[in-house]
Amino acid sequence: MAQLCGDWRIETRQLTADNHPMAKDMIYSTIAEFYDLLDLPFEHFRYRPIRRVLWQGLSGRVLDAGMGTGRNIAHYPNDAEMVGIDLSPAMLKRAHRRRIHAGREVEIHERDV
Repeated sequence: MAQLCGDWRIETRQLTADNHPMAKDMIYSTIAEFYDLLDLPFEHFRYRPIRRVLWQGLSGRVLDAGMGTGRNIAHYPNDAEMVGIDLSPAMLKRAHRRRIHAGREVEIHERDV
């Protein structure tokens, strides 16, 4: 949106997760503590039934891109060397706790996909 301010033309735009590289991290940092609760309806009706099947039969070095709070960790295959990445340090903090609770070896990195 362009605005005139005296002799100056000022361009402004609303920052969203789509047009600002740090916006996604700011959003997820804010909601990370409550993410699993906010996502509960999708988890119950959509994701829970397919999680176990999704990871079956995988082996070797496997990447969980966008691992979020680590809900998949409990379903990772035992024969795989698991690597998880996510943009949000706050979400990864929760994933680290899930990894410890599950007693799993998972290499976790802060990365953008």
